[in-house]
Amino acid sequence: MTASYPSSIRPFVPRVDLVDTVIADNVNSLQEEVKALETVLGAGAQSPLASTWSGTFTQPVTWSTVYDRLANIEAGLVNGFSSAPYVYTSGGSTVTTTNNKGLVLRVGSGSINLFETYATGNVLGFNIDYTGTPKVGSANVLYVGSSEYAAILSSISTNNSALSSGKINLSTVTAAGDIIVGSGNAAVTRLGIGTSGQYLSVSGSSLVWASALDATKIPLSTVSAAGDLILGTASGVVGRLAIGTNGQVLTSNGTTASWVSPTVYLPAVNAAVTTASTSAGVLRNVWVNTATPTSGQGIDGDIWVVYI
Repeated sequence: MTASYPSSIRPFVPRVDLVDTVIADNVNSLQEEVKALETVLGAGAQSPLASTWSGTFTQPVTWSTVYDRLANIEAGLVNGFSSAPYVYTSGGSTVTTTNNKGLVLRVGSGSINLFETYATGNVLGFNIDYTGTPKVGSANVLYVGSSEYAAILSSISTNNSALSSGKINLSTVTAAGDIIVGSGNAAVTRLGIGTSGQYLSVSGSSLVWASALDATKIPLSTVSAAGDLILGTASGVVGRLAIGTNGQVLTSNGTTASWVSPTVYLPAVNAAVTTASTSAGVLRNVWVNTATPTSGQGIDGDIWVVYI
């Protein structure tokens, strides 16, 4: 006969001593089923107790032996397979979650890192220590809410407070063309841009935008005292020449005019001349170095004018 296992389980009828007759089929059927069971389990190199950790994972409906199925499971565990419900040791795993957490790492006791990565030189890279703090090597990773992050924020706030006390706020400027003007000791204000053609002018102690003057006219402010003269200083340029002192004369040096004190006088001195034939008057023009020459004073170069 043929064994029922593994297709089905053969039913056996219990035998009673001194009542039932035991025949060869009773023993043979047992042997057939034992042999079928051993065949399914495998023997020798294919014993369920042996493992080669080799092969390629497949997903057939049935296997020839228990060994084949166990070997297939091991191949899948070692080498991984698409859509496996576990993480591959060879990499390439994808954990997709729906209602559960993808991965939970929890320290039971001690201070061993929860997670570690290494470069090819076996240098510790990114890791998560037993407190759940992310690090690179032994240095904590900076993230929002970390103690390092809070310390940096505090330092920035302190420095900004110290710096801003001596700085002009950008909010002082509200439009293009604004000028920041001092309004007092350590105080500033905003001066908005003027209209087209205006110029910056001083009004009292502040700056203002003023309308431009007619450049073709001489400002009255050029004259500041009685006797001032408006004197050309270049082409299209004038200046003020203040009046000279008493007795000074306006003179030219060939380039400009100025007030100077005279050094040569031309006084007229009349003298009477008597001749044998007639009496006549003589007018002598004398160039002298004094404003009040004495009578009869004369020097070389006198001009004598005789009149009848």
